Amino acid sequence: MPVSIFVINLLRRADRRAAIDAQLAAAGLRAEFVAAVDGNTLELAAYRDAGQPSRGEIACYLSHTRIWAQVIDRQLAFALVLEDDVLIDRRLAQACEAIAQMPLGVDVIRLGSLMRPCGFKIAEIAPGIDLLAPSRNASGMHAYLVSQQGARRLLRDFAEPRQPVDRVLDQAWHNGLDVLLAAPPLASPRNSNHSDIAALGLRARRSARGNRLQRWIERIRRNAQALRLQRLMRLRLSGRGATPYGRALAARAAIP
Repeated sequence: MPVSIFVINLLRRADRRAAIDAQLAAAGLRAEFVAAVDGNTLELAAYRDAGQPSRGEIACYLSHTRIWAQVIDRQLAFALVLEDDVLIDRRLAQACEAIAQMPLGVDVIRLGSLMRPCGFKIAEIAPGIDLLAPSRNASGMHAYLVSQQGARRLLRDFAEPRQPVDRVLDQAWHNGLDVLLAAPPLASPRNSNHSDIAALGLRARRSARGNRLQRWIERIRRNAQALRLQRLMRLRLSGRGATPYGRALAARAAIP
């Protein structure tokens, strides 16, 4: 598999390392383990102005930024990022290889989601697995592909843990990131109700969702962004983006 694989693992959770290592070995895959930031030893004074994420959420966020930095430093085109408590689908490697060959030019492809996947189909990336332009929040950071450009954009614009890290991707519809989604998920948490993050404080509360009109406007904007992204991806995959006219169409589709 040409895509580098990183697994985030707390040093004190050797059990989780052994479990995910066995899964990867069974699939013929090898990963590099990256030490997670431990929320139990985190100095919170440095993040007083970082909004309202919990201790565990800040640690989780910083753990992911470590990998984004490695993707940049090693000049990797793509990297697969897994958290250590996931169950992986047998089609994971095949889907990653297919995505790596596609001229998508996006920042992140989520391979797992905590919410029901919803969006507009772009292409099939493995038997029974579609690539979507998401129209709703997927939530979760347990499995995703990050590109070189995506790692650079994430560290440039979202290096500070001002919210749970998965919300950065959930808000792609208005923060400028290009994020796609695999459906059905290719990886899922073993038990999302008993994570190390949950053990270190409740998940940060979302701000008030506003009135019905605001929610309706948000849905319209999400759908418009998803349709724009679907159109742009199909242009690139069709090869029409390689012609002057196709490049003009793709540039027009890329405008939010």
